[in-house]
Amino acid sequence: MVFEFVFPRENFRNGFSAYVEKLLPDSGVSVIEHCSSATVVEGEWEAAMRFLRQCQEYIEEHGPGGQSLTTVHIHL
Repeated sequence: MVFEFVFPRENFRNGFSAYVEKLLPDSGVSVIEHCSSATVVEGEWEAAMRFLRQCQEYIEEHGPGGQSLTTVHIHL
């Protein structure tokens, strides 16, 4: 499956992109495209959701505070 994760724009300068790049090799997903506000990966559901959870945890720790919204598009 292909998953597109669209992350909050506030992550532009908090090191999020570098974190995602570091996370990808051991994530179990293959990156199709990555930029500061979106990442498109291919893989199994469990690996993709684990990857998303790790990204969300980073956003919660390093974001501007408050709740953030991440949009997920799933392409079968």
